[in-house]
Amino acid sequence: MGTPSFVGVFVPCITPFSEQGEVDIPSLERVLDFILQSPVSGVVVAGTTGEGLFLSMAEKELLYQTLIDYRRRSSKKFLIIQGTGTQTLNEALSAVEVGARLGVDAVLALPPRTNEQNEIIDYYSRLHRATSLPLIAYNIPRVSGCLIRPETFEELFSRDVIIGIKDSTKDIQLLYAWKKAARAAILFVGEDKLIQEGVSRAGANATIAGVANVYARDVVGVFQLAKQGGGESEQALLSEKVKAFSDTGNFIGGIKK
Repeated sequence: MGTPSFVGVFVPCITPFSEQGEVDIPSLERVLDFILQSPVSGVVVAGTTGEGLFLSMAEKELLYQTLIDYRRRSSKKFLIIQGTGTQTLNEALSAVEVGARLGVDAVLALPPRTNEQNEIIDYYSRLHRATSLPLIAYNIPRVSGCLIRPETFEELFSRDVIIGIKDSTKDIQLLYAWKKAARAAILFVGEDKLIQEGVSRAGANATIAGVANVYARDVVGVFQLAKQGGGESEQALLSEKVKAFSDTGNFIGGIKK
């Protein structure tokens, strides 16, 4: 079986909770019903937008299982990318083992909390050796405390450790740098305001856009236009919607409302 095609819009699904603080599965399924009304390519579960860093392994397993069960019942075809939701190797290995057993399609893995690039290479290499699932590196220094450098990315890709990277730095120059370092790698735009330029100019293959939890159809529209070299005005409108959530001081909380 070949590697799935990671092209298009992927939605990093929020994780609803009940008043008792438990993962709210019926609400999650309603969120999926809404998201999948639009022609998205897939869903990321237990990512940053899904508050993966704050979930227990049991909660993450419940989310992975819920997505797999939902897809089995659904007429919709979509890919499932699991977030490891951790920066420790043992927990990441456990998450990857669970995801592979349940049937996810790929892994989005935060790096370890270090700026030592050899340690980042070792971390992803050990994850890669533990699974046959496609592995996607995740560059989000404001959360991880770690900046993956383009030369590190190039080495990981050249060794077939990773298939690509999600960049959420808000730095458009880094989007260009990733493609320059490894043109054949899959580049996911992780900053909702940079989808148009990331796709039309930097050569990004896909986006993982938090705002798509609410505006999936708008994000798909921007992505499709950007693939044809357009979409600037549509991106401007989408960016205003992103700003409205950001201005609340709690982007994830704003989306959940």
